[in-house]
Amino acid sequence: MKTVNTIYFQDESMDKKDRAILDLLKSNSRLSWKEIGEKVFLSGQAVGLRVQNLVDRG
Repeated sequence: MKTVNTIYFQDESMDKKDRAILDLLKSNSRLSWKEIGEKVFLSGQAVGLRVQNLVDRG
């Protein structure tokens, strides 16, 4: 088994909800946007947009 360490850089454009979304995806990458949204109190569409935003920013 391979372990990957994650480092979060202080980025003012990434808020607590973005971090929560990333943590959920890290623990289970097969969660749907809707399932994640229910856990972070956002709509599935909002989660998808936030994830796409994070991907676009690198």
